[in-house]
Amino acid sequence: FARDVAFVELELERIAHAHIEARIEDVRAKAGLEVLERESVIRTERGWVVRFRGPQARRWREGVQALFVAVVPRQFLAADATPWKLHSVRWRKNSP
Repeated sequence: FARDVAFVELELERIAHAHIEARIEDVRAKAGLEVLERESVIRTERGWVVRFRGPQARRWREGVQALFVAVVPRQFLAADATPWKLHSVRWRKNSP
């Protein structure tokens, strides 16, 4: 859950020898029921920073919202492992 979602930013690192291919294009996010548009993908020393625009609808932008993140294709959503290590999630300037 997140309060007052201005954007969603994920810092990810590929896991070596994962059973599922780590593809940056599979990384997606939702705030409430709104699918967020990818804004940027930046390569870092450790991995990638993927940033999504904030929700367009006010109802998903203000107050406490459920954030959903997927990093694999739909057919692997129930898999017990992911090809990514999640280092951080940010949703506004001063979020963790």
